[in-house]
Amino acid sequence: MVRKVVKFGGTSVGDGDRVRNAARSIVKEVERGNQVIVVVSAMGKTTNGLLEALEKSTEGKYSAQIKDDIAAMGERTSVRVLSAAIESMGVKSRYIEPTGKDWPVITNSRFTNAVIDLEATRERCKQHLEPMIKQGIVPVICGFLGVDKMGHVTTIGRGGSDTTGVLIGNCIDADEVVIVTDVDGVYSGDPRVVDGAKLIKRIDVEVLWDLAVAGAKVMKWDSLIYKGKHQVLRVINNSYMDLSAPGTEIIGEFMETSVKKLAKPLGSVTVAGKNLIEYTGLLAKTSKHLGDGGINVWGVTVAPDSMTFFIDEEHVEKGTKLLHNFVLHDDKAVSVTSSKGIGLVYVTSPSFMDEPGALGKITGAIAEAKLNIKEVTTSKSQIMVFVDWKDINTVYEIINLLYGKKK
Repeated sequence: MVRKVVKFGGTSVGDGDRVRNAARSIVKEVERGNQVIVVVSAMGKTTNGLLEALEKSTEGKYSAQIKDDIAAMGERTSVRVLSAAIESMGVKSRYIEPTGKDWPVITNSRFTNAVIDLEATRERCKQHLEPMIKQGIVPVICGFLGVDKMGHVTTIGRGGSDTTGVLIGNCIDADEVVIVTDVDGVYSGDPRVVDGAKLIKRIDVEVLWDLAVAGAKVMKWDSLIYKGKHQVLRVINNSYMDLSAPGTEIIGEFMETSVKKLAKPLGSVTVAGKNLIEYTGLLAKTSKHLGDGGINVWGVTVAPDSMTFFIDEEHVEKGTKLLHNFVLHDDKAVSVTSSKGIGLVYVTSPSFMDEPGALGKITGAIAEAKLNIKEVTTSKSQIMVFVDWKDINTVYEIINLLYGKKK
């Protein structure tokens, strides 16, 4: 017996025929002897229609709480329809919506983008969903929605049904979470934009996260935070009408917040020249020189009149000579300089996507300690701080107090 959480997106339940196909695939899993929990989005573009009507009818004069209450109506309808379709095929089902006593997803009261209370949600999943599936009942749960501690309906951000699906899978200890959508899985590139895009059969969860935060539409980025280490997570096409269909399997466990320091000192090599920021191809040309010389780059920063590469300290002289050779044969770059004794401390956290002021918190704490920062680089989930090598341990301790694991 396998315990599966299955999430159907809006296009997968866009009309009566698609709802019935979804129901058939669920019933097929139950007949195989598996336990199934279903998470479903609003049918088609229902939510868009509801919010457009709200906007026009009120001329934009409404509260965030009212917006959530109305946006929730799409999912609250679709669970009823899909649950009825499952029951019509002879399998017991129960729809689960926010006003019910068995509702599992608990959040704070930040309407339109509520934060999930993981422990409270896990407790309610065990209390309410576990007994249902053991009795052979298929729960059909509204995706995208939550309830705060006062009983108000909340939403967890557009595309949040993905998050609900993976979250429920985590909390109910599911063996597998299946995301049913209108594409075959994750591709090497958007087929609508690039030619010859290939289906990726297996992809690491952190790689998919990077793709998602950069704009890939296959799954909502924050849903991946809840993937369990040993949990199978798959994306499949609704056209198969079979929850065991091939697609893309997402492997691995999502990163935890961590603070690390590089154990060896770095150096920097800087190329300078007027308006280098407008120099098309400069990064490609200079990094090729370093790469051909076997030099690894830990970070790059760009300013209007300069570009700096952070490399291993032992390679600074070699890197300087390589880039100086480039400068001698280039009509825009003017000079090259270098330095040594640089330390790197970096913190990785998925919360940076939704945490205003994280960079200021880190740089402010270092400033309070009267320590200098040489450079900072950031990505969607990581902040890298370059400091004097002599200060690296102190800076590590400062950042670790802010973001390190609490014992």
